[in-house]
Amino acid sequence: MAIKPEAWERIEEKRQRGVGGEEAVKQRLERREHLLRKQMESEDGREFLWEFVADARSLRMNAYTGNADCYYILGLKRNAEALLESAKRTSISLYHKMEAEAQQREEK
Repeated sequence: MAIKPEAWERIEEKRQRGVGGEEAVKQRLERREHLLRKQMESEDGREFLWEFVADARSLRMNAYTGNADCYYILGLKRNAEALLESAKRTSISLYHKMEAEAQQREEK
């Protein structure tokens, strides 16, 4: 069963009002990108992002277990995947630099 387009529009409007409106959502996303870029500009920040997000155990878990654990695992993955996607959008060159540095640390 699909959601009717009119209902989807009302849901989206209500969600945006709940967080301060479209402008507030835009400002919050810009602020998050700014903070993420600052994190990725330092070597320590990139290492932190790699160790606690990109190399998270949950990202390597098989979500399709055939039971209710599937939803739990997908929930674990959701935030890490979203943060990594934001990091790539913010600066793909810094993201690649983070990967290269992580590989160098693993080789040592």
